[in-house]
Parts: sequence; structure tokens; C-alpha cells
Amino acid sequence: MDYLPRSKSSALILTACDVGTAGHVAALVENAAAHDMRCLAVVEDPALTYLATRGVPHLAAAEWLGMEPNTDNFSDVIAAARDIVIDSNVSAVICGRSPVTNPSIDQAVLYSARQAGIPSFVIQDFWGDVWPGQCQPDHYLVLDTLAASLTSARAHALPHVIGSLKHSEYQKLDFCTLRRLGRQTLNLQHDEIPVIGYFGQNLTRIAGYSYVLRDISDILRQLGPVALFYKPHPRESEASKALTLSLLNEHGIQTTVLNVPVEAAIAAADIVLSCFSTVGLDAAYMMCSAGAPETSIVFADYPEDLRAYWHPTTGLTEIPLVTDGIALRAGDASSLKDALDAALDPDERHRQAEACRKVFSNQISSTTKAFQLIAQVVRRHCNR
Repeated sequence: MDYLPRSKSSALILTACDVGTAGHVAALVENAAAHDMRCLAVVEDPALTYLATRGVPHLAAAEWLGMEPNTDNFSDVIAAARDIVIDSNVSAVICGRSPVTNPSIDQAVLYSARQAGIPSFVIQDFWGDVWPGQCQPDHYLVLDTLAASLTSARAHALPHVIGSLKHSEYQKLDFCTLRRLGRQTLNLQHDEIPVIGYFGQNLTRIAGYSYVLRDISDILRQLGPVALFYKPHPRESEASKALTLSLLNEHGIQTTVLNVPVEAAIAAADIVLSCFSTVGLDAAYMMCSAGAPETSIVFADYPEDLRAYWHPTTGLTEIPLVTDGIALRAGDASSLKDALDAALDPDERHRQAEACRKVFSNQISSTTKAFQLIAQVVRRHCNR
């Protein structure tokens, strides 16, 4: 089936498995025509559900491949992807960086591009996060110079600073309306009590994650009247979500599970709390948008087994939002209590908002940079 009809404009295959990458893919798909590009988004869940909810054209990976979902033989998946890429005269592929625990459409299309001899790009969703081993692209699209430096040290591919694709679209969102949506879902019509949003991660298998959840419950009991909601990560299982909720409620806190788009969730929160989630970056970019609510970003960056999980993955020793003077970091239960106490102050929210605008306001227009770079690479490849 010819999903990318031949024409003079460049044809791009975009892939995503995770919601973070899906936001970047959506920005490219929605802006492709203006840059004389034709894009097909080939996705797996949870990215598939995200794009469907947002109304972005896409195709399920299994349908694109013409194979049953969860096919065991990954070599067959790569071969099918390679044949489609060649037959459709694809100019380049742009893929996500999905977890390596299970083979994904990201990996299959990256391998197929290498075999077909066409340019490949990976969208980096977190500073320094690169594909391990042989699954390497030609280029990485990265957030800033720090991400480029980390990527150069950890991969042979070329990093290109373009800013954040998905966040370039935040200027089009009405975050005040999204705040009302989130708070109505919480049955809060006004700003009568502070709202803390805990943004979960698929980490309940790590012992230290439970310690953090228990600490949050105990600290909020001490801080006084607050509303706590829990926004699960799309990859969390039902068992993981149930465990997280029970730990957050351990000290009598009544936690609401908030099932709204992540943009509505961050807008609803006075404090955006996580261990090291990219939702902190979402909140930072939100505060660069005109009229957006101000929120405090807090990272519970402990204990050591959690730090040992994400530090080697990125090459970082500290979360950049902390080193940039935006977010607050906690290294134990005592400092988490201090950070949450400080984060409840409207002056702290305003300070963080001002810092976000200082750091990120010049990094907004990234889709144009991405398409210009891709077109340049494709032209160079064709003229070899």
C-alpha cells in the first residue's frame, strides 16, 4: 500500500512509541505541508493513543508493516520496514528513543534506514539520552548546547540544536482554559487550597521509588490542607498505578487520579512534582506562554537507586532545570519537605516563571529549524 505517494517534495517516515516523542512527531506532522514535506507517522502505544486523542494523522505500526502486532521475529519486522521504506521512496526517517527492553517500531525503522542507505534522525526527549549499541542514527535533534555536548560524548551521530519541537506548539494553547479543565476535574472551582500534582513514572520495580511516594504522603500530611492529584505515566500498568496510589494515600491523604491531557494537568497544579520526569520541562515551557499559570517545579531526586537509574542513561549528574536555577531539587525526605514548603509560596512560583522565560524564550521556533536541517541533509545525500 502506497501511504506516501511520490511527488517532488521529500517523504519522511516518523516513528514514536512514547508520549514524549509523540508530541514532537505531532508538531512535525502538523507543520509539514508549510515546509513542502510529506510525513507519515507510524506509531505504537502509548504514542498511538496520544496522537489519536489529539487528532493527528497516523498509522499503527502493525498496519503499516502488514504484520500481526507483537510479532516475535524482529528480523522480519526490520525486513518489512526496509522494503516499505525503499518502495515508498522515503527521503529520511525521524524516530523516537523508546525503551530498549522490548523491540519497537523506532528500532525497526532505524535499522531499516541503515540497510536502505537513507538519512536517519532521532528526536532526543531528555538531555544526553541516546540509543545504545548498534541502533545508531546519523543525526540527533537535541534541545540545547548541553544536550549536544552530552550526545557528542556518548554517540557517534551528529547532534543538532533545534530546541523542543513539541513545546514550540505551546504558544497556540490556552493554558488558562486548560487550568480550569484540570481543576474542574478535581472539583476545585476556585483557588481555595494549593494543588500539588504528582507525575508518576514507570518505576515501581525500583525499591527507592516507594520510599519517595511514602515521603510525599507523610510530608503533605504535615503541610496542612492541600489537594493532591496523581497523573500516571502512560507506560504504568494497572498494578503499578494501584501501588502508587496506595502509597500516596498511606498517611490519610486523599489522592485523585487525574486522567486529563498532560498540558491540563500541569496547568492545574501549583506544584509540579516528580522524580526526574520530562513533565518538569513541559511546565517550564508552559510558563513561557503568554498568560499561562505560574507553577513551582520540584524534583525528588533520591534515593541512590533512583539516581543510579537515570544518571548513567544521560551522562548527567544534575537535572538541567535545577542547574539553570529554575526547579527545586530534594535529595532526601527532609529537603523534600523544605522544597515543597518553599514551592507553595506564590513568590517562588513567580521566581521560577521568570527564570523559565529567561532560559527558554529564545528556544521556541524549532519546527522550522528541524525541517530546514532535514531538507539540507536530504539534498546533500541525494547529491552524493
